[in-house]
Amino acid sequence: MKLFKNKRYGSVETQRTDRVIFLWSVPANGHLNPTLCYANELLKALPEMNCSKLVFYSGKSFKDLILNLPNNRGKDLIEFRDYELEKNTGTENLLKLIMNFNTKPGTLFRVFQCYENSIKLGAKHLFQRLIQDMHNDQPVLILYDQALFFPKIACELYSKKYSCAKPLHVSYVTTFMCARGIYPYWSDLEKMGLLGNNLSKRDKIRTFFILGNDFFHYLFTYYKTLWWDLHFSFLDLVLRCELPLSQVQMIDQNMNLVFVMPEVQPRLEYFQNKGNIKFVGPSVDEVVRSNISQKKTDMDQYVERIEEFLAANLVNSLGGVKSTFMRSESTGENFKKYHKPIIYVSMGTVFNNENSNLFRILIEGCKKFSDTYAIIISTGDEKTYQKYAGLYTNDNILLIPHTPQVEILKRTHLFITHAGMNSVSEAMNYGVPIICIPLSGDQPFVAWRVADELGMGIRLQPDESLTVEKVISSISNILNDPSYRLKAQSLSKLSQNYAGHKTAVEYTIKALRDHESKMLI
Repeated sequence: MKLFKNKRYGSVETQRTDRVIFLWSVPANGHLNPTLCYANELLKALPEMNCSKLVFYSGKSFKDLILNLPNNRGKDLIEFRDYELEKNTGTENLLKLIMNFNTKPGTLFRVFQCYENSIKLGAKHLFQRLIQDMHNDQPVLILYDQALFFPKIACELYSKKYSCAKPLHVSYVTTFMCARGIYPYWSDLEKMGLLGNNLSKRDKIRTFFILGNDFFHYLFTYYKTLWWDLHFSFLDLVLRCELPLSQVQMIDQNMNLVFVMPEVQPRLEYFQNKGNIKFVGPSVDEVVRSNISQKKTDMDQYVERIEEFLAANLVNSLGGVKSTFMRSESTGENFKKYHKPIIYVSMGTVFNNENSNLFRILIEGCKKFSDTYAIIISTGDEKTYQKYAGLYTNDNILLIPHTPQVEILKRTHLFITHAGMNSVSEAMNYGVPIICIPLSGDQPFVAWRVADELGMGIRLQPDESLTVEKVISSISNILNDPSYRLKAQSLSKLSQNYAGHKTAVEYTIKALRDHESKMLI
């Protein structure tokens, strides 16, 4: 049987017939959105790779979204598997489980504690099941989000337990590529506030000792988990396993697909000489993204509320015709002709409710502009919405739990965001200037790069320095200074040249072909 029937890559002979690909995703919107565009394109390539199925691991709340990908309709090419984190831990928010420390801005971001928590989480709830699945299904390829720190360890464990070669594994990266000694430097962390704000010499020494303590805890947990919990011998630890610092390096030895334009990657020149790192560009497929918007729970009712709100904020009469917000012809100049320009606010869905004053400050700041702009504020969830729903009485401000973000960004004049890479990539794709208010994770990196270095917007810190007056001043600056919009539009032109989801699939096919060619030698 032919493994590949691909004009671009030739063909290779193989004996196996039922071949599957595993995809280990992060069950969070910002990570899953680019993943879904990639996965949808991958489904079309399964016949070329002589594979019958994509086994997609995520959280159960995303099941319908994943199974309803456009290229899966009526074909049953995806098998969904729940990590079962909610059943075992009480939440499916894997990022919160890994970052179970104080993640508020201005506090120390404890990266080694992330690694340690990831190993503990894997050993307690994931490894046993994942390696059993690998043994049962024999995947020819494992694709995993780089934000997961455990996949390489799971593959090591599988190889050791069943005395076999590790399956080919490839990472995909939904934010900037990071690597020890390249990006970020210690000075980068300091200027972004990830080591704390306004540190005295005494505080810096204290930070150094905290990170050192976390690092040694990580080393101890790494070796203790592999030796005691997972029954690796000392010889296994020395000869078979990657060293803990290699795990921290985060670069997959096989291939790393980075869903970022090379033009915006920090210190690109240091990554370009690495053949296993491919900057494929943003993974933004409008068909998939629109499908995501339409498949979210109760999205229809939210779209209807948005349409009613926009209809009440017309600058010109539609002549009795109902405002059809989701209609493609309601974008661009036609939309601007009848509707007020939009200021859109979204602070994500993971860390959006950690700052008790954030939405109050943003609502009060946006009120100043509500006479001339339609303000849409997405709280990210129902709980946060209920908390702030009574804060305003202005008919020109719409507070809403969820939104079809891509559809709104197509029509948005200014985007106030938490600076998640997914949201920033979408804003960049549609040429929308931004105000970044980074909350945690990779967001300070993204905010610093796109605002301070690329000039696409303004960066604010969501700490005690954030005030209503500062929000008003920042909005005014961007609305009155055309340089921000011009920079966003120039980045949009670059973004339009990339189809990250398609290029990533091409590299994925090549990686599998090259790997299996070597196996036959």
